[in-house]
Amino acid sequence: MYVILKIEGGIIVKKILWVVLLIILGVLIIVGCSNNEYDYKLQVRESGWSGWAEVDKGASENKTENDINKFDIVLEKEYSTNSGKFVFKITETDDDSITIETDEPYSDNDEGINLRTDKTKFKVYSDKETKLKTPTMDGGYIYYLMLVDSKLQVRESGWSGWAEVDKGASENKTENGITKFDIVLGKKYSADSDKFVFKITEANDSSITIETKEPYSDNENSVDLNTKKKNFKVYFDKETELTTPTMDAGDVYYLMLVK
Repeated sequence: MYVILKIEGGIIVKKILWVVLLIILGVLIIVGCSNNEYDYKLQVRESGWSGWAEVDKGASENKTENDINKFDIVLEKEYSTNSGKFVFKITETDDDSITIETDEPYSDNDEGINLRTDKTKFKVYSDKETKLKTPTMDGGYIYYLMLVDSKLQVRESGWSGWAEVDKGASENKTENGITKFDIVLGKKYSADSDKFVFKITEANDSSITIETKEPYSDNENSVDLNTKKKNFKVYFDKETELTTPTMDAGDVYYLMLVK
């Protein structure tokens, strides 16, 4: 098929095939740009706070999580959380962070709330949460943003034989359960019918730090009955072994980061 154009008595012939090819190429470029090309997602966790008297020294945050949202990374697309209250778009990306622009100003002060903020652009990272607060005085919302791509695995087993404690408890490594948790800083987790309770306090590319509700022994060769330790590192390449500091029987929890 050809298109014939008359210009000043001459005939110019152009193959319409070239036009079609250009249209197809343009469509492919648009589709390619709209696909998610990143190996991480943006997580937005919502919670509320109340108590205007606490604003100046840090709002009293009632960290009952109302919602956890995860979004693919697409530049300039408008996103909103399930509640519809938090609206933003992603404007820039690199290997370990993104920049978002919100439709309303938010306070990102670590201590207190900046009631006069006009800030709408914020960095979000893979190793720590970005906390955004509504600049309101009597009550409001807090949004915790972080890039996530890994999970924390907790494997449980039991041991018995108090006579063996000093030189290493005899572990009956029958696995009672394997639980996997998304990485959310500050969130309260529980496993083993709520016996093992902890929260994640720090995260980076190769490890996280957890804080347990009760003390545990992390000695590799024995159980420390006098331990008061509650903070532990968890890694990708090896299990962190936590044992209840009990004498006659107890539980062992094996923690590791997995993709």
